Amino acid sequence: MNFHYNKNNNILYLFVIVFYIFNLFEYSNAQYPSYLGPPYNFFASNVATGTFYTAVDNGNCGYGPLFGSKGPQTSYIAAINTFFFNHTNQCGQCYELSINGNTLTVQVVDQCPDPGWCDQAHSHFDLSPQAFAALQNQQALGGTMQGLNFRKVACNVNGNIKVSIKDGSNENWTAFLLFNHVVGIESVSILREGCQPEPLYRTTYNYWTQDRGTTPNYRLVITSILGETIVTEPLANCISNGLFDTGVQFKNFPQNGGTIIPTQPPTQPPTQRPTQQPTQQPPTQRPTQQPTQQPTQRPTQPTQPPTQPPTYRPNQPTYRPTPPPGRRIKPRAEGYISYS
Repeated sequence: MNFHYNKNNNILYLFVIVFYIFNLFEYSNAQYPSYLGPPYNFFASNVATGTFYTAVDNGNCGYGPLFGSKGPQTSYIAAINTFFFNHTNQCGQCYELSINGNTLTVQVVDQCPDPGWCDQAHSHFDLSPQAFAALQNQQALGGTMQGLNFRKVACNVNGNIKVSIKDGSNENWTAFLLFNHVVGIESVSILREGCQPEPLYRTTYNYWTQDRGTTPNYRLVITSILGETIVTEPLANCISNGLFDTGVQFKNFPQNGGTIIPTQPPTQPPTQRPTQQPTQQPPTQRPTQQPTQQPTQRPTQPTQPPTQPPTYRPNQPTYRPTPPPGRRIKPRAEGYISYS
């Protein structure tokens, strides 16, 4: 009887181990399921709840300290609930928040998995203390927000998209972290010389990975959530923990209520108008001709008279100190000489 009991336990243990290994393998190779939440289109108004937290550095998006080399360089950040976070797909995207007549923009850098506020199928923003205080007094409502209006907007970033290669990358495995992008990233591929683009896979820690190394002068093909595709400049070979400037940035993103407007046209009109008007010649010709002709002729005339008289007058006294002929110089007893 005891032997039968132990045998059943062994079978049960074996079943649990096999089931665990199968789930682990399935999880490591699984693709993210389709997102069942709201679309959160640009400038589409939505309502969420809000709280705040203090451990704002080193969030789930992999950016490290907020003001570090990979950070957003702002304290206005948010960790959103797991349902909204959508397996790091919201990392680096920005949302405009409004409540109590106050408005600001935050960037998603972390996931909030806490039960209660963050584990349900709704939208929740766990804000930095600075962002929360800019919208509402932290003492009000026990540090919570109800009826927080939000909408997706483009991020106000400086410069190009940056890439960080994860430490531990080698010739058999490489992971890329992309950050400082204006809008969210939909997909990333690697383009080697003479080859077709190969897709990379986004991890739960926001790196894009492949099970092989890189080659010299490879490029990354980046597609935004709006369908814009850009190709980076050639990047160096795999350098573990390396940081690179891609040389490119998304140019098309929604502005003014959701209309997609390129970023370049607004910069052209102010550069052309001010440069053409001040380069005209009339104001530069008048002052240069009048003062240069008159003073250059007059001072050259008095230079000749003073040079002639002094050349003859100092020649006359050169004959006077010479002794007349026939006179001798005698030595004196006192030790000096005189003329006699």
